[in-house]
Amino acid sequence: KMAALGFTNRGVKTSTSLYVLKNTKSPALLIEVCFVDDKDDCNLYKKVGADKIGKAIAEGLVNAELSNGVCHPSGGNDTSLKTSDQKRTGILASVSLAQFILESDYGRSELAQAANNCFGMKKNLSGNSWPDSAWDGKSVYRKPTKEHVNGKYITVTAEFRKYPDIAKSIADHSAYLLGAMNGKKKRYVGLKGETSYKKAITIIKNGGYATSPDYIKKICGLIEKYNLTRYDVSSNGPSSGSASSSGNSAGKKPASDTAGYYKKYTGKSIHINDVFKAVGVQEKFRGGYMKRKPVASRNGISNYKGTESQNLKLIKLAKAGKLKKV
Repeated sequence: KMAALGFTNRGVKTSTSLYVLKNTKSPALLIEVCFVDDKDDCNLYKKVGADKIGKAIAEGLVNAELSNGVCHPSGGNDTSLKTSDQKRTGILASVSLAQFILESDYGRSELAQAANNCFGMKKNLSGNSWPDSAWDGKSVYRKPTKEHVNGKYITVTAEFRKYPDIAKSIADHSAYLLGAMNGKKKRYVGLKGETSYKKAITIIKNGGYATSPDYIKKICGLIEKYNLTRYDVSSNGPSSGSASSSGNSAGKKPASDTAGYYKKYTGKSIHINDVFKAVGVQEKFRGGYMKRKPVASRNGISNYKGTESQNLKLIKLAKAGKLKKV
């Protein structure tokens, strides 16, 4: 992965003399990015940039492609797949992506790697069958798993569905959520077309999808941490979070409403966090540039690094009263 960026591949060397390699409990690897006293290496480092180098290292370690913080074991772009899936099924992409992250450990789980099963779909799910299943009906993968039963976790060996690719896993997962039955009623009735991710995941949890008592909290936390609502689809296509409600209580205007702006900035500070605080940007979006990134993305800065010019653009929008809410 590093060599693909232009760096010389000098191979792997084994050493027992270096402290970090000698004193770790787990197998350890030191990655030599470049020689800081070599002009060509330094110029290449500056040209490529730390982000691309870090991404290359991460992809090499997990032997997978990474995009938008999500791991793709089969090289597929599941964010794109889930946006397309929402158009077809009406299930919020943000919810399914958060489920993907939680249930497949960003695509790194044993099930995701060995069976392309990214949602822990078992061979039998509450005795259900449903229309449009993408599973072939016979391919399975067996592994131990933990279940929350009678207030405690127990380990059981279960049979899970095995798919030829991630797209089939996503399709079958959505088909299940739309078609699974609980007696004569749909198990997850009301899920299709629901625009609040909090309501959607509550419908899923209450329908018996997960046994973990804090499942809703975990899913909502992932959606908010990675701003996954930007993949949700409105009538005009993917948005920066405007397609789904933030899950506020009834009667309150969602923070991500497309007509919503933070209040106009009338102060004199040129420090971005001071401006953000003054106009009402939530504390979770203030601080380091990674925290501010969702606001920048919402306001048209797709590759926000916290540079002076990018911050000045955000401040200019705030002064004009045109800084869009996340």
